[in-house]
Amino acid sequence: MRTDLTTYHRGDTIQYTGSGFTPNGQIHACLTTDNAVSAICNFNEPNADGSGNVAGTMVVPTDIPLGPQKFWVYDVGTNTNSNSIQLTILELTLTATQTTTTTSTYISSTTTSTTSTTKTSTTTTTTSVSTSTAYQVCSVTSTTSTTSVIIQVATSTTSTTSTTTTGTSTTSTFSTITSTTRTSTSTTVTTTTITLCSQTTTSTSTSVTLTTFTRPLTTISLTSPSTVTVGSSVTLSGSILPNPGAVQVPINISSEAGTTWNTLMSVTSDASGSYSASWTPPYPGSYLLESSWGGNSQLAGSTSSPTSLTVTGVSTPTPTLLLRSPATASRSQSVRMQIIVFDPSSMPLNANVTIQVIGPGNYLTFDVVQVKVAASLQSTAYYDWSVPNQAGSYTIMVGLLPTQPAAYDSATIQVS
Repeated sequence: MRTDLTTYHRGDTIQYTGSGFTPNGQIHACLTTDNAVSAICNFNEPNADGSGNVAGTMVVPTDIPLGPQKFWVYDVGTNTNSNSIQLTILELTLTATQTTTTTSTYISSTTTSTTSTTKTSTTTTTTSVSTSTAYQVCSVTSTTSTTSVIIQVATSTTSTTSTTTTGTSTTSTFSTITSTTRTSTSTTVTTTTITLCSQTTTSTSTSVTLTTFTRPLTTISLTSPSTVTVGSSVTLSGSILPNPGAVQVPINISSEAGTTWNTLMSVTSDASGSYSASWTPPYPGSYLLESSWGGNSQLAGSTSSPTSLTVTGVSTPTPTLLLRSPATASRSQSVRMQIIVFDPSSMPLNANVTIQVIGPGNYLTFDVVQVKVAASLQSTAYYDWSVPNQAGSYTIMVGLLPTQPAAYDSATIQVS
């Protein structure tokens, strides 16, 4: 297994890759909460692909304890765990940004803006107060009035009433009648009154901008012999410049020319930024080694250039592991399990056995017991498990650290 970093903040996303898992098999990504006894697992990880390669992400919980934690991926198909990777969890500092904006559209507006700025070494705070006075139509009143004008016109009518003729003279009588005609004309006048109202809007906008702090770059080195015989001890050493003091330095190993990396060990640098560790290669082959550190608040992390190591000779026989446990158990009782380790080599074996129990309701517990086995003999270790108060099927998985190809086993206990 390999993760993109070895130092994470709460809430960060761990990106990991690995190979050698069950093709198309289900996997779980796990992260301890106290670096040993208990862990939390993500059961919704994507399955391995058809070649047994995995790639996924896991979000670091915001309530996980700070400090060193271990990360690994569990192969459901074979009931095995990948090599655990030592991580460092840091506190996450959040910076809030709040912006308030008021927008109004009126007939006309006048805007007055006042801006005040306060700066510190790491943060800029800007407050803007904007006052807008605008006018809009509040009401429209229309008044209509009608004026009537009467015009009088006089007319005359003449009529003849009679005619008399006597001898040589004629007398005519005419009657004239005068009358008055009245004409009425109306005039309509409409008056419209428009009232404008003013409205004042005040908007305050505050934004907080985090000033970027660029940490100085660092360089980490790793040196080792180019050739060593299998079973012999090799010294891996290096230093970090500029000196960060005592920090965690994971050393990774690849047997696939850098395609896949696994955590070999994790050491702590001394007060001068230097580190050193011993390793005994158990198998022959060609390896690449690299070291890294995740950085801190003052200095940026870095990764060393890969160094080559060729391990010659013939590997010793690998130990085997056998788990014995009851098939059933009652709730809230204690169950004793036997862990039998056989060492077929000619050298004594001093190793740790990891124990992981997975059950219903996201139940997960993790523990480690130490075993010492003489050459060509076997030894038995015991582990007492406190059965939880929940019925169901529980899977127990044991594995040998450092990881050996055949040194794992599993069993199932039905709790009623």
